[in-house]
Amino acid sequence: MGKKTTILATVCIIIVVVVFFQFYIFRLPTQQTTTVSIINSDPSAWVNKTVVLEGNLNGPLIMIADSYVPYDYELNSSGQIIGLAFSASVNLTSFYSDQYFNGTTNSLTNDSLITFRVYLLNSSLRVRIYGIVRKGFIYVRNTPWLVTYYIETEKVELA
Repeated sequence: MGKKTTILATVCIIIVVVVFFQFYIFRLPTQQTTTVSIINSDPSAWVNKTVVLEGNLNGPLIMIADSYVPYDYELNSSGQIIGLAFSASVNLTSFYSDQYFNGTTNSLTNDSLITFRVYLLNSSLRVRIYGIVRKGFIYVRNTPWLVTYYIETEKVELA
């Protein structure tokens, strides 16, 4: 009887220790949702901080020649907009709509025209994004022209 009690007590202690470590030591910090307007009110204070935002996706952005921004999409939240750059691991396939536009460009290897189709994101979907606020520049004619802040997005999900 003593051996069974010792084994049972040991198993219970191990379970309690594992539960303690799971909930108090290894628990990931909870991330609260913030708003685009709060970030836009003082964006330099948010640089390199992890954020969670909700809103509607727009994009991809099409820039005029000789212009460049460090992001390709935008998040619209209550009329406030911030740029989004998605990491390669983020799959946006389920967020695209059936809306698209066709375009043409010159081939770099010969004088033929290349036709392409660009699908747009479904801007009616409300999403939650997880990412890090970054500082970048808007370039015009290869010259940094204006500071901009955007989210380097690591994860996107339906809200």
